[in-house]
Amino acid sequence: MVPVSRQDEQYFADHASDGSERQRLGQMAQVYDPWTQDMLLKAGLTSGDSLAEIGFGTGSMLRWANTVVAPDGNVHGFDLTRRFLDTTTALDEPIELSEHDIQRDP
Repeated sequence: MVPVSRQDEQYFADHASDGSERQRLGQMAQVYDPWTQDMLLKAGLTSGDSLAEIGFGTGSMLRWANTVVAPDGNVHGFDLTRRFLDTTTALDEPIELSEHDIQRDP
């Protein structure tokens, strides 16, 4: 196990305002989501599958993946914080969220 420093225990953008970080994550989603969606579909993601997203940010990929795997699949998002999750639209079931550090938490 690699020792973790105190610095590693914080979200790297903790110094940023919520608004500026949400904007940065939104811009990243515009750039990377279409490519990621295409790759997941090419890999065979389909109805009934399960998908985990590590670092869900604003939740844009969670919402998209849920439309693909529904109604029998499920989507689970893991992130250090939910504070950047876009709450302007509700997350549909069966999306599950966990505030979770995958490097440290069981």
